[in-house]
Amino acid sequence: MKHIILLLAVIFAGLTNIHSQDSQSSLNYDDLKEKLEKSNKALDNPKKNADPKFWIERGKLFQDIADVNVQFLRMGLSEKEITLFCKEPKEKKTEGGKDLYIYDRFIATFKNGKLESWKETQTIVPKPLEESFNCYKKAVELDTEKKYDKKIGEGLKSLKSLESKFAINSYGQEDLAGSFGYFKNIVDIDEMKQVNVVDTGIIYNAGLTAVQAGQYDEAIKYLNKAVSLKYLGDPGLYANLKKAYLAKGDSAAALNALKQGIVAFPNDISIIIELINYYITAGDKNAALEYLAKAKQNDPKNRSFYYAEGALFDKMGSVIDTKITELSDAKKAELSQLEDNKKAEFKKTGNNIQKYKPIDDKYKKLKADVEDKYKVKEDSLQRLSSDAQSKAVEQYKQAIEVDPTYFDAYYNLGVLFFNNGVKLSDQAGKEIDDKKYEEKKNASDEEFKKAVPYMELAYETNQKSKGNPIDIKKNRDIVLDVLKSLYYRLRMDDQYARIKKLQEEAQ
Repeated sequence: MKHIILLLAVIFAGLTNIHSQDSQSSLNYDDLKEKLEKSNKALDNPKKNADPKFWIERGKLFQDIADVNVQFLRMGLSEKEITLFCKEPKEKKTEGGKDLYIYDRFIATFKNGKLESWKETQTIVPKPLEESFNCYKKAVELDTEKKYDKKIGEGLKSLKSLESKFAINSYGQEDLAGSFGYFKNIVDIDEMKQVNVVDTGIIYNAGLTAVQAGQYDEAIKYLNKAVSLKYLGDPGLYANLKKAYLAKGDSAAALNALKQGIVAFPNDISIIIELINYYITAGDKNAALEYLAKAKQNDPKNRSFYYAEGALFDKMGSVIDTKITELSDAKKAELSQLEDNKKAEFKKTGNNIQKYKPIDDKYKKLKADVEDKYKVKEDSLQRLSSDAQSKAVEQYKQAIEVDPTYFDAYYNLGVLFFNNGVKLSDQAGKEIDDKKYEEKKNASDEEFKKAVPYMELAYETNQKSKGNPIDIKKNRDIVLDVLKSLYYRLRMDDQYARIKKLQEEAQ
C-alpha cells in the first residue's frame, strides 16, 4: 500500500485545498436528493435530454452526491480536525487497534490518530462517480459543435480528483478491486480529448491494484502501458508484471519483464533479487549465480545474498550426491547382470568345471571394465560435490561474517556437516574390512565434531532472537534434536544430558 500513497501524495495535496474551500459551503444531503429527483424527471423531457449542458450539470450533480458524506475527509486527517469539520460522532469505539468514529452516514477509521479510511453507510445512489462519468460522455456525444468542450474538460478534471480520493480510500479498506476500478476510470478520463493528459503514475497504480486484486489480464495491460511510457517511479513495476505473467502461466514473458526491469533500473537490488529467485526456482544455477554476484557487488553488506549463494551451492551438492547414489545403484545393477550372465553361460556348458575358468576370466575382465567406467564418473561427481560443498561453507561463513546473529546460516552449516557425518557413518556400517570401517567411522566423527559449534551457535542465536515466538520455539526444538543426536553419536554423555535437560525444561 506504500506505493499507492506515495504516488498520490501530490493529488492529496490538491484535494486538501479543495476541501478547505468546500468547508465554507458544505453540500446538503437532502437538497441533493431533491435535485436528483428533478434531474431524473427532466430525463423524460426530449429537449433537456438532447442538451449537452443538461448532461454536464447532471454530471456535476452526481459528483456532489458522491462527495456529500465525505467532502471534508482526507487521508491523514486528525481526530481533532474531523470533529471541527463534522462535529462529534454519535459513537466512538475501538476495533483491532483502530478507532472508529461513527456518524449518521459514514464511519471514519483512525490509526495512530490519523484518518486511514472511511465507509459510507447511507448514500443517495450506489455508484455516483460512474453515473457522473457517463453523463460527461453523453454530453460529449451530444455536443457535436464542440461548444462545451471547456466545461466538459473542467468537469472531468474535477471528477478525476474525486476518483483519486475514492481510489485511495478503497485501497485503505483493502478493497483492491474497487480501487482498481477507480484508477481505471481515471485513465479513461485522461484519455478523453477534453482532458488529454498522460499520467504514468495513475496508469501504474491501475496495474498495481489489478495485480493485487487478481485481475491479471488487466494488470498486464496497464503495467505494459506504463513500461511503454517509460514510467520510472517504482522498480516494483517489473516485479508486479512478472507476478501477473506467472499467474497466467507465461514464464517466458515473466522473465522478459524482469530483464526489462534490469535495463530500466540496472542497479536496483529488488529486481536483481527477483531474477535470482526466478532462476533458482527454474533450476538455472549459472544464471542465478551471475545475478547473485551482481547483487553482492551492489550491496556487499547484505547477508541474504551470501546465504542464498550458500544455499544454492548446498542444493547443488545434494543434487550431485543423489546422482552419485544413482550411479552406484546403476553400477551394482550392471555388475549383478554380468554375474547372472556368467552363471547362465556356465550353465550352458552343463556346469563343466573344466570350462569354468575361461568364462570366469572373461567376466572378471568385463567387471573390471565396468568398475573402471563407473570410477571415472564417480570420481568426477565426487570432485563436483566436494567443490559445491566447499563453496556453500564459504558463503555461509561470509553471511555470518556480515551478521554474526544469522540463525539460518549457523543452522545450515551445522546441518551440512551433520549430513556428511551420517553419510560416512552409513558407509562405515557397510564395510567388512575393519581398517576401512575405522577410517570411515573416524571421518564420520570428524564431520559430527564440525557440526557441533555451529548448532550450538544456532541455539544461542535463536534464544536471543526477538522474532516470532512460534518460529523461535520451532527452531529451538529442531536444533536441540540435532544437538542431542550429535552428542549421542560422539558419545559425549555430559553434553547429551545437558541437551536432554534443556528439552525437558522447554516442555
